[in-house]
Amino acid sequence: MTFNLINPNDFQVARVISFYDSTINRNAKVCYFRPMKNGYNKTTFDDFDKSIVEWLKGLNLQNVDFCQSYDIVFDHQKPQLGKIYNGGRPSSKLLLTCHGDYTMDELVVMGKIDASVLELNIYWNAMPTDFMPHQGGIMTFDKTKEQYYFDVIKQIESL
Repeated sequence: MTFNLINPNDFQVARVISFYDSTINRNAKVCYFRPMKNGYNKTTFDDFDKSIVEWLKGLNLQNVDFCQSYDIVFDHQKPQLGKIYNGGRPSSKLLLTCHGDYTMDELVVMGKIDASVLELNIYWNAMPTDFMPHQGGIMTFDKTKEQYYFDVIKQIESL
């Protein structure tokens, strides 16, 4: 067996978050990829990674936590993760509209704010014929880090 190294500029980190939805009595996983940069790898969690866990908890999901992280450096790894986490499970979408945490007074003065939509696949622990609901909501982040969050969201790739 031969593993081919991908271009080092294309190295990625994969994050897998598990959670439980008590309204339908099902567990699920969300997997996303981000560029692997200096100082960021499978053991490093930054503000965005921590925020997405908090956002999911804010949707009244339980047991939300990172269950796996991977450094993707070989060409076989992404398809392998697809088989592990997708593997014929029913899926739905996680749709999060994300924006800075402006006060109502700030919103009135500004008249508008920028937002970004984060869309990720959810893979449910259910029968292949089960219909699974989409999850979503409006999430906020530290407005002083607005450009950071928008830049990260643009780089996110869903499994």
